[in-house]
Amino acid sequence: MNSTFRKLALTIFPYRFIRKVLKQVNLKALLFSYAKVNREDYLVENTEYAFRMYDMESKLGYKISTGFILQFLSYINAPKLQREYIIDGGKCYIEPIYGWGIKFGSSQLIKDSVIYNRFLENYYPSWIKYKLYAKKRTKYYPSVVSIRMIKGAETNYWHFLSDMLGIIVLIDKHNFPRDIPLLITKDLAAQKFFKQVMAYSKDLRDRNWVIQDKEYILADHVFFCQKMPNSKEQLDGLLKMLDIPDADKTKNRKVFVRRSPARIRFIKNANEIESIAIKNGFEIIDCDNLSFSEQVTLFSECSHIVGIHGAGLTNILWRKNAPLTLLELFPENYVHPGYFWVAKSFDKEYLALTGSPILPDTSFHIDPQQFEEKLLQVLSGTAAK
Repeated sequence: MNSTFRKLALTIFPYRFIRKVLKQVNLKALLFSYAKVNREDYLVENTEYAFRMYDMESKLGYKISTGFILQFLSYINAPKLQREYIIDGGKCYIEPIYGWGIKFGSSQLIKDSVIYNRFLENYYPSWIKYKLYAKKRTKYYPSVVSIRMIKGAETNYWHFLSDMLGIIVLIDKHNFPRDIPLLITKDLAAQKFFKQVMAYSKDLRDRNWVIQDKEYILADHVFFCQKMPNSKEQLDGLLKMLDIPDADKTKNRKVFVRRSPARIRFIKNANEIESIAIKNGFEIIDCDNLSFSEQVTLFSECSHIVGIHGAGLTNILWRKNAPLTLLELFPENYVHPGYFWVAKSFDKEYLALTGSPILPDTSFHIDPQQFEEKLLQVLSGTAAK
C-alpha cells in the first residue's frame, strides 16, 4: 500500500478497519498471531506526553499550527506511537529483516517489538523463512536489548541519534548493565555516521554491540524499548552520553542546510532560494558532505540555521546552551512539529514557512518573496520566542 493511498484510506476509514483489512489480505499475517503480553512484562510504560505549542499559535500562524496538531494526532491515535516503554519479551527469537520478536516455540509476534510503526501488517516477517531457518541460523545470548526500528528508519541520522541512541539513554536511566548486548542491523553498522559517532564517543565504543545480518537472534530475555519522541530529558541524556561541550556564544555563523534532490523533500527552485540566503550572509551546507564531528563543530558555531524539515536539522542539538534561531521550511501538505519541539525545549527561537504541496518527484516550491521576508525577520531578531 503506497503512502498516498494510506493517507487517503486513513482519511476515509477508521484505523482499526484498515488494519483488519490488511490482516485479511496479507498471507504472512494469517500465519502469525500476536503473543499475549502481561502488564508486568512492561518494566516501563509512559503514555503521558502533553502536546505543547508554547503559546505560539498566533506567532506560527494557522497553517503551521494546524499542521503540527494534525501530525501529533496521527501519533496518538490507534498506533499509540507517542509513548515510552521497556518490555521484557521473555524467551524470543528476533527475526533479521524487520526486527520482530517471535515467542520461542510459537508463531506469535510481540507487537511492541517493532517501534514507531503505523502499519505493522505491511512489515510481517516471512513465516516460511522463520520455520526453515530460525533453528539453523541462530545466535544465542542470555539477554539482549533490541535496538531495531521499522525498516528504513534504522539508517536515518535523526532516528539513530534520537530514537535508537535514545533507547540506550532510557535503559541507562533504569540501571541496565552497561555491558548488556545491544542489537543493531548490519545495515546500520555499515553507515558512515554510525562509525563516526562510535569514533566520537568513548561511551558508545565501550558498549557491547551485536550486529545482526541474516541470522535469527535467540535470547532468554529480549528487551524491546521505545523512548518518548522529542523528549527533552532523552535529548539531554544523548548530549551527555556523547559528551557534547557547551557551544561558543561568540560564534555567529549563519547556515542554510541544503537538501539534495537525491533525498525526498527538496526545493524545486533551490538555486533562487539559496541565492537569497547567500545575499543575506548565509553559508550553503550539505550535511552529507560532512563527518559527524565536523557537523558537531559547525552547528555549534551557528546562531542562525535555515533548512527543510529533515534529518540535517538534528544538528541544532549541537548549539548547546547558546542562542539559536531556526527557520524550518515545509511543503504545504507535510508540516511536522518534531524540530519545533526540540527547538523550543532548548529555548531556541523558531520560525516556519510553508511552500507548495509536494510534487510527484517529492520536490516543492518556495515563494522567493515570502522566503526573503521571513529571512529578514530572522536576522532582525524579531523571530517568535
